Parts: sequence; structure tokens; C-alpha cells
Amino acid sequence: MSDVPEELIEYVFSIVHKIKFLPSLKKLGLKSDVTTSDENVIQSLIHAIRSHGYGKRFNPRIYQTLGFSLDEGKWIETISRLVRLGYLTEQFELVCPNCQETIEVYSSYRDIPLNEENKCSHCSHEFEVSEKNIFLTYSFNETFELDQDSKSRELQDNQIVLTRI
Repeated sequence: MSDVPEELIEYVFSIVHKIKFLPSLKKLGLKSDVTTSDENVIQSLIHAIRSHGYGKRFNPRIYQTLGFSLDEGKWIETISRLVRLGYLTEQFELVCPNCQETIEVYSSYRDIPLNEENKCSHCSHEFEVSEKNIFLTYSFNETFELDQDSKSRELQDNQIVLTRI
């Protein structure tokens, strides 16, 4: 029998079960050739998205906002693959053309009321919904934070370790 309180053991097990792994880009099966440099930039970008509070909503061009220089094609392919694997969720946001506020968020493009009249709940502007009013955004399916202690393991294991908070 251990001198460790049962509550502490349960707590440790609950933390261990919260660890989620994001595979390395090379293991995602991307069609593009991903260099180590590409992978490092994209891993850093994923970390920056979370650390700057964009994990619940970001657009594909977030890398520009955060000051990253990368191959956009590889980034878009990475995002698409992460959506297919269930790490990210893709949403379609209907934005008012007058005040730029989000009116509605759709999980499927088919649900968007294209060519229908709509009225903004923020500024009361009436407009016909078109593709130019739709913006693609992404969010992590879980609240993730890069495990800072895994930096050396990242280089060895070639994977990002993300921890749910």
C-alpha cells in the first residue's frame, strides 16, 4: 500500500489523460514536400496561434497577422489535413458588409443562405448574402497549449505535444 493519497493519484491520472499529441507535419501525409524549416515555422505558428489567444477562432491568413513568413500552400494543406484528422474545426462566418460584425457561424457551407436577404443584428443593414460575405475560420477542437517542457522531446520525437487546459 502506498503512502500517496488516493486523491493525488486520481489527479495525476486525470492530468495524464489530458495530454493530446499533434503529429509532425511529415506524419500528416501532406502531398507537398515539407522541409524541416517549413515544419519548424508551422509548429511555431501553431504555438503562436494559441499563445496569442486565437485558438478558438482564426482565419487561414493568421500567419500574416502574427508576422510569420511561410509557404501559404503548405500552411493551407496542413490546416486542411488537421481538419480531416479532427484537430481543427472549420467554420463559415457570415459577416455584415456594412459593420464587418459576424452575424452567424455555420459548420457547413451548404447551410449558408446564399442569395437570400439578411438583416444585420448589429447595425440593421439589409443585404443579400453572397460569397463575399462569407469568411472561412478555424478553431482547435480542444483548448490546447504547447507543453513547454517538451521542447527537447519535440526535436527528438518530431512532434508537437499539446496539453488540454
